[in-house]
Amino acid sequence: MKKCLIIVLAVLMSLTACTNRTPIWILPPGVLYPDNEPAPEPCKHLELEATDWFDDGQHYPSAGKCKSCGESVTRTSIEIGTAEELATLGEDLSKFYDIGCYTISIIDDIDMSTEKEWPYINLDGSKVPYNKKDFVVNGNGHSIKNLSTGDTTTTQNSGFIANIWSAVTLEINNLTLIEATVTADSGSSNGVGGFIGYMQATESVKLNNCHVIDSTISGGHWTGGIYGYGAGYSGKDGPVFTNILIEGCSVEGTNISSINASTGGIMGHAGGDKDTAITVENTKVIDCEITSTGNKEGDIKAGNILGTNGIGDTVLKNVTFENNDVTSDDTVVTEAYGRLEFGTNNDGSLTIDDVKISG
Repeated sequence: MKKCLIIVLAVLMSLTACTNRTPIWILPPGVLYPDNEPAPEPCKHLELEATDWFDDGQHYPSAGKCKSCGESVTRTSIEIGTAEELATLGEDLSKFYDIGCYTISIIDDIDMSTEKEWPYINLDGSKVPYNKKDFVVNGNGHSIKNLSTGDTTTTQNSGFIANIWSAVTLEINNLTLIEATVTADSGSSNGVGGFIGYMQATESVKLNNCHVIDSTISGGHWTGGIYGYGAGYSGKDGPVFTNILIEGCSVEGTNISSINASTGGIMGHAGGDKDTAITVENTKVIDCEITSTGNKEGDIKAGNILGTNGIGDTVLKNVTFENNDVTSDDTVVTEAYGRLEFGTNNDGSLTIDDVKISG
């Protein structure tokens, strides 16, 4: 009876198209493989025999037959489990996005200490092939350790994803950065953040259950533990209303610093344009050192959660901060924010647990 069950299950599995790392066998607990052999190594399906729609140079086709196991595969995501795979993907995103795979799934804890500096990733909807939406990074509860953006003299935005622009949407779920080093030139007008450096004119950005632990984030004109700068766009070829949601996230044991710049435990500058809505919920900043130096006298640019709230609307719900050392030059900051900069038209607001501060 047990042998028949094994055969039936094997036939059913052979008829089912699989996705990345789908095991060849799925058997009930306690049922052995044929001839008591160990479980076969799951096929990762990274190398596919592409359909005619793709050329040979695109090594992440979304449909084809696996070169290793011969299965027909339709890929909606690419699974990443090693530092080498993550580095390869980071350096070659154009081939990944070109073929319609918009979801990255992290399937194991990754230590990037063996790889070179993390590349500048720019999701720009105004350029091919980034005229796509709905990019998703699923961390699946895993961590990326020792990610480093390298050169502190760079004048570019800096982060796990450095820049998002022009109607791109992004969602990052259940991912932790441990001992990351994200840096940029302090004298430049750029954004620096653990997960995102700079984002503007993008319809939606969501970070759910994302964490930064024991890391160093420094430089930039806007510097934050999660992101540096976020805003919509109300220019002449706009507007683009931007929604930013940060939920269930944390920054812990991290040094966040900049010179003459807005610096915060979660974000540096919130709401740089009136067409911006930012919500931070159930999020905490603990045991961090947050520093902004070189500011004009009386200009407070550091906060436990955000450095500056601009002309957008920011809402903080159930956001906590504990045991942080927050200073703006010689001023010790005990509030969630450093300064409010609502603008000449009194646009923008900051709401903390239903208490609203308006321009």
